Amino acid sequence: QEAAGSDAIQLWEFLGYNAVTGEPVGANMHWWQNPFHFNSETGDLLLGAMFGHPVAGAPEIGRRVVSSRVAERQRRFEEERQAFIREHPAFYPGLRALLPAGALR
Repeated sequence: QEAAGSDAIQLWEFLGYNAVTGEPVGANMHWWQNPFHFNSETGDLLLGAMFGHPVAGAPEIGRRVVSSRVAERQRRFEEERQAFIREHPAFYPGLRALLPAGALR
């Protein structure tokens, strides 16, 4: 729950489909060390988003969670997911090919 008028505690989420989370998996990834771990550049993006210092020229990532917008955010996430799947049909098959059997369902 969000405390009225208080910014002392904030909850952030980094779900979604964007240039960071949807980066093609392969040998030349910019935002990821491997399919499971992001790198320090991605960490800088996350910290910059949370502390109000976005990295210039970088993709927008992260949102502050506000209890009054959870349902709307869930709906938007599902819309983004469906759009990503339509626009990147090779993404999940490519990821599955790199992961151990059964790691991605």
